[in-house]
Amino acid sequence: MMPAAPPDGSLEQPKDRELFNMQNHMHNKQVVYFMRVYAAIVGGVVTGIIGVTGFFGILHLVVWQSLFAGLLLLKKGVNTGKYFLRTSEMALDQAFSSTTLLTFILFWTFAYSIVYVF
Repeated sequence: MMPAAPPDGSLEQPKDRELFNMQNHMHNKQVVYFMRVYAAIVGGVVTGIIGVTGFFGILHLVVWQSLFAGLLLLKKGVNTGKYFLRTSEMALDQAFSSTTLLTFILFWTFAYSIVYVF
């Protein structure tokens, strides 16, 4: 159903509306998610190799994910409207998801075991 025309008879669209392709948006989010998983792998291996144990290992996850978000913001710039709806969506979305957390812990314990146990 077509919306009613304005009283003056013009059929112009509002100027503040932008087109947004949801497939591209989901692809961008998926790419960032996979990059977060790779950051968790690298962070877990490095954390295990340097011998961090206990609660400080989880703090390393926070540091690695923050470093990743900072590098991503530095590369894309603060104005990410071309790729994402909000900047926080790019920087924080899925940063501490179960997949990211479990991947970090898996590679952390694996690297620690290889270097210090075996």
